[in-house]
Amino acid sequence: MMYDESLITSEVCIRCASCCKLTIGKPESRPERMIEWENIIAKQTDNIEILPDSRVRFHCPKLVVEGEFKKCGIYESRPYICSAYNCFEMANKMNRPPENYEKIMKIINDLKETKNG
Repeated sequence: MMYDESLITSEVCIRCASCCKLTIGKPESRPERMIEWENIIAKQTDNIEILPDSRVRFHCPKLVVEGEFKKCGIYESRPYICSAYNCFEMANKMNRPPENYEKIMKIINDLKETKNG
């Protein structure tokens, strides 16, 4: 399946920000020392979240959340990997659905309804 990359607009991005997060596997896929370190860091910062299934999610420290909107705190000088990223383009290259596909499509559909409604 090919994903329409043109659907990923700035309006979608500021409501999603999934690309500003990295989720890593469950404890059995990580060394014990890493799990200890993650738990210590998670207590000291909002940038790391331990999920209920014990996966770990790292949030970019430059991600600014204002209500329902999520913005890059260094947007004008953000790294190229961020400025060039399109989750549908990456999914097409990897030949798999993008992470959080259902969330992304809900945002896209909600925005279409708002414009058409």
